[in-house]
Amino acid sequence: MFWPTFNVDGLRSGADSTIVPSEATAWLDLRLVPNQSFDDIKSKVLKHLTKQGLSREAVTHFSGYDPYQCPLENPYAQATIQAIKDVYGQATLVYPSLGGSVPISLFRRVLGTHSIIVPLANHDSFGHGPRENLCLADLELGIKTVISILYALKSVCQPDVR
Repeated sequence: MFWPTFNVDGLRSGADSTIVPSEATAWLDLRLVPNQSFDDIKSKVLKHLTKQGLSREAVTHFSGYDPYQCPLENPYAQATIQAIKDVYGQATLVYPSLGGSVPISLFRRVLGTHSIIVPLANHDSFGHGPRENLCLADLELGIKTVISILYALKSVCQPDVR
């Protein structure tokens, strides 16, 4: 979660009629962390692949976005943390980054605002798998949590009265 990763998510090669494949495909996944930029890392990966003998034209798709972390001292983050504590009756575990990829940096770049993600699934929800689930009790707590967060954020927001 706090270190960049470079994953090979899938490989495909070969054909029905030959034993030496004429082409191969790889799906790569790079998870960036703060102080890295997508454009810089993309350039470095392409340079490395070219050094390994892969032609630049062989890379047919490369997309992504910059990493993002909301400062924990941000008043919206503090209000969110308190709202969660109010619902659960205890302090919550706060991670400044997620282990997954979410294009949340676009909110900061385009809208100029910070963003906060609050996962509501239970710890054994098997996210993104065939057994993915959400317990009804956790769904109910999630609804209460979202309501609590909205009220907490309302108290932090300063209306623009003209």
